[in-house]
Amino acid sequence: MTADLVVFGSVNQDLSVRVSRFPAAGETLSGRSLSRSPGGKSANQAAAGALSGARTAFAGRVGTDPGGAMAMEALRACGVRTDSVTVSSTTTGTAIITVDDAGENTIVVIPGANGEVTAADCPEALLHAARWVLLGMEVPAEAVAGVAARARAAGAAVALNLSPVPEAGFPLEDVDLLIVNEGEAERLLRSRGQAESRGQAEAWAGPGAVGTVPDLASALGVPTVVMTRGARGALLAQAGRAAVAIASPTVRAVDTTGCGDAFAGVLVGRLASGDDPVLAAERASSFAAQAATAPGAMDSYPREVRW
Repeated sequence: MTADLVVFGSVNQDLSVRVSRFPAAGETLSGRSLSRSPGGKSANQAAAGALSGARTAFAGRVGTDPGGAMAMEALRACGVRTDSVTVSSTTTGTAIITVDDAGENTIVVIPGANGEVTAADCPEALLHAARWVLLGMEVPAEAVAGVAARARAAGAAVALNLSPVPEAGFPLEDVDLLIVNEGEAERLLRSRGQAESRGQAEAWAGPGAVGTVPDLASALGVPTVVMTRGARGALLAQAGRAAVAIASPTVRAVDTTGCGDAFAGVLVGRLASGDDPVLAAERASSFAAQAATAPGAMDSYPREVRW
């Protein structure tokens, strides 16, 4: 199967605990429930991309434990090609997630097999067949940079969800589309000496930015930046143009775990399927909002999507 979208990065098993509120430092709370489900930012994005209709392949690593088998089964059930996944002798990555009554979450990730991922884990044939390659930062940065350079050389467009932002920074010269949230955009601007105060990313991406101060995409040195803003939707910033505000449907959030991944996967999946950037972002925002109405990450993604 030819894949229009190739996703390279992390796979986790998610252990989720429901709590009424997050504990304070040193405090012990009782959790209401514990669940185990497939996750990992990149695996979630691959699932969302496939569910959006894009022919999708995933490359990364899992362990030999039941968590890895669960994640692979879940990806295949979403329509993702997984024959390029490497099995390591270590354990599958694990995310410890707490979710409060407002649907917000905190996450601690133990890398496991994700920490052993190398650029060689992404086959050359996949990159040459792909229209878009989507990369994430829950695997070693040198592996991500290596695949970005190889994808560019193969003629594929490169999207990077720069989350989390590495302390040492990350080279963006091979990136066509950068996906970050507001906090991540601020950290990137500050690392380049371009943000003087909180909110600078929002100001530079706004409608009045072009012609007065550099726009966000130009400031970060990439052709296109999509900055997600949670329930407020997203901003689509393209170099030399005023940003476009992408609205998010109003929903009653049950669990926001994996919603950012849902947005990224559908955004790049729809670009790989031929949508223009605004339409792709609108569809991604709608999909992510629907995902917030059910518990879990990959498990919460809508299975029947009609555009």
